[in-house]
Formats: sequence, structure tokens, C-alpha cells
Amino acid sequence: MKDPVLAEHGTHAFALKPSSILHAAAADIATRDRAKKNPAGRRYLFIWWHVKEAKSPADLIRRALADSGAGAGHPDHNTRMIYRDSDLLRAAYELAMEGRSGA
Repeated sequence: MKDPVLAEHGTHAFALKPSSILHAAAADIATRDRAKKNPAGRRYLFIWWHVKEAKSPADLIRRALADSGAGAGHPDHNTRMIYRDSDLLRAAYELAMEGRSGA
């Protein structure tokens, strides 16, 4: 059984990287696009209404930053961890924007 304190607060050993958040945002958008053809089994790391409206991974991360409080009560632990770390979201957004300008 998970230690509830560690599960809620995490540790530095399990720190996510901005590139992981960017990858997760891209994966959620890909899942959404596939779900248009086959809606069964949709599961997102980001909140579904942010995924639904996002135009790109950067836009999805921007929406999460702008509405970070929405993840506070989310039933999924991973979603809560991402939404409450605004520094991580900001770094992932900056990474996504760097990728756009280099293209």
C-alpha cells in the first residue's frame, strides 16, 4: 500500500521533468484525436476539457497553467501532481515554445 504522505506530496526522487509534461500533453492530444474514431477507453493525464479545447501541446499546457486550480480536487493522483506544480508547467510551456520557434 502507498504511503499517503508520499503519494500526496511526492519526493524529489520522483520529480517530473518538463520534457515529460510536454510528451504527456502531446500524448493526450493524440489520444483525443484517435478517440474521435474510437471513443472507448479515453483516458487523459490532463483534465479532459483542457484536452478537448487544446490546439497543440503548448496550448494544452497553457490551459493547465491558466486553470491550475482545476486539478486540485481531481481524482487522479498524477493529474493533481501536474496541475499543482506551476513551475513545472511553466518550464514545459517554455520548452514547447522553444520547439516552435526552432521549426
